[in-house]
Amino acid sequence: MQKLRFFFLLLMFPSILFAQQQRTKIILERSTRLTVDTKTNVNYVINPVFRQDNATLTADSAVFYKDRNFFEAFKNVHINQGDTVNIYSDFLNYDGNKKLAHLNSNVRMEDRTSVLTTNILDYDMGLKYGTYLNGGKIVNKDVTLTSKRGYYFAGSKDAYFRYNVVAVTPQSTIKSDTLRYNTLTNWTYFYGPTNIKGKDDNLYTEDGAYNTKNENAYFGKKNLYTQGTKSLKGDSLYYYGKRGYGKAVKNIVFKDTTDKTVLYGQLGEYYKADERVVVTKNAYFGMGTKDTVTYNGKKKLDSLWLSADTLEAQMALQKGIKLLTKPIVKKDNEIGAEDEKEKEAKEKEKAEARKQ
Repeated sequence: MQKLRFFFLLLMFPSILFAQQQRTKIILERSTRLTVDTKTNVNYVINPVFRQDNATLTADSAVFYKDRNFFEAFKNVHINQGDTVNIYSDFLNYDGNKKLAHLNSNVRMEDRTSVLTTNILDYDMGLKYGTYLNGGKIVNKDVTLTSKRGYYFAGSKDAYFRYNVVAVTPQSTIKSDTLRYNTLTNWTYFYGPTNIKGKDDNLYTEDGAYNTKNENAYFGKKNLYTQGTKSLKGDSLYYYGKRGYGKAVKNIVFKDTTDKTVLYGQLGEYYKADERVVVTKNAYFGMGTKDTVTYNGKKKLDSLWLSADTLEAQMALQKGIKLLTKPIVKKDNEIGAEDEKEKEAKEKEKAEARKQ
């Protein structure tokens, strides 16, 4: 419900502030040809250059309704705003009173940090705010984000994505229901069911933040990290990618189905360099064994449990096995037999020496 309220306010935001925007006239600065219908005061323009406030709008042709402060533009449409935002499309309807641009067909919006492409875009010139509702894509250096709906604020560099959101980074692929991404800071924020798929691992969460540049992350709701046969749960998960250090807080469960081990606790730390896990605060460890016990007339596998203030586990790969030579085991009746033979031989040698 809170997420829906947030997006409702997001959609209402331009309407709320519209009354505060100062109305200005669209000025036709120049053109190569101008035809005016004196009855309707409609201007038919070839290669027009329009200006309003700090924005310049050009196209191959346009129909300018001067009395309404409105025009339609066709082919090679280009909007330049403050030398920071450039928008291109095939067609444009522009309302100078509301400062709203409705662009369609091959729409591309560029600023200094990213490029947005879509087929239909509504852009508020006053708030520097763009919206697409039928699919779009934002590329920010080596990060690509796609979604069904998107809202981009050129001023703050915040992009909000809704429905079928996919973010592809060099390290991972993120799939989410609702996501916010800042193209300046590279922080990604999740507001619903989200999967972050790495090369050989996956993390599920329903609330959190992840930096696509330094790989720092925080996850705060229904977190589950899996890597092969290993899994980790925790109410809160923190990870610092460049340092290779992670921390889990409250209700920690670490499992390895291959080793049949489980580790519980309330505070855990992970060190990537030596694959070491340290768990404290009500820590206890369980391990399955091959032994069986009989319970209620049924045989079940036994298990071993250990509790301590601090438990430490290390996952090490067995790189090689060296076969040892099979030892020679003597029978009980053979033990000491060789020693007696040697003793008899020595006594015989001594006796022969005395005779000589």
